[in-house]
This record gives sequence, structure tokens and C-alpha cells, in this order.
Amino acid sequence: MAKITGNEVEFNTLELNLAWEKAISLENVDPNKIKMCYICKFHMLKENYYTDKTADILYWTVDLINTKQPELFQSDNLIAIHQGCLIFRKKPNAAKRIEKIRKVKWLYDEEFHQ
Repeated sequence: MAKITGNEVEFNTLELNLAWEKAISLENVDPNKIKMCYICKFHMLKENYYTDKTADILYWTVDLINTKQPELFQSDNLIAIHQGCLIFRKKPNAAKRIEKIRKVKWLYDEEFHQ
């Protein structure tokens, strides 16, 4: 279970893995290494998890899919997104938006990112 201390939330390894699994997959890459942020549609590398020591807006962190849910930190309510994209979230419940994005086939542009 996530630990809340002050203004910070610390997730355990299981919760981090569950959030990563919920993130949008790209068809042509290994989902254990690269996923897509549902806000900006740019890729995330699993190895680049956001911490205070590695503060980069393109590093990923855990977001809540539905912030109105009574049990916020349930495993089905966690998703990985870029740290910098947290401020661009539009609605308290992003479930419909995420489902619409999942219906599209997303590809990683290997040529551009070399």
C-alpha cells in the first residue's frame, strides 16, 4: 500500500509494476521496456522512474485514473505517466479517455528516436 508522508506518496514495487502494466502499450516495442504516456502520447522508458534524485519531467511516475474513487490507491486505479504531464490532466476521472486511447494502434517511431 502506498505511504503518504506530507505532500509525498511513496509506492511499493508491486504498485509501480501495476501502474506500468496499465500504461498504454506500443505495438512494435517490448512493453516491459517502453510504454506511452496517455496525456502527451510520448514514450516512457521503464528504467526512467521519477525520484527526487532523478528529477526530469519525461521520467514516469504513478497517476490515479479516477481521483473521485473512495479507495484511491487500489491497483486498478494506478497508471504510469510522465511526471511533467500531471499538470495537464483535464478531468478527475480519466477512465474514458484512457479507454479511447487504448482502442487506437500506437507505434514507436524507432527511426526518429535513434
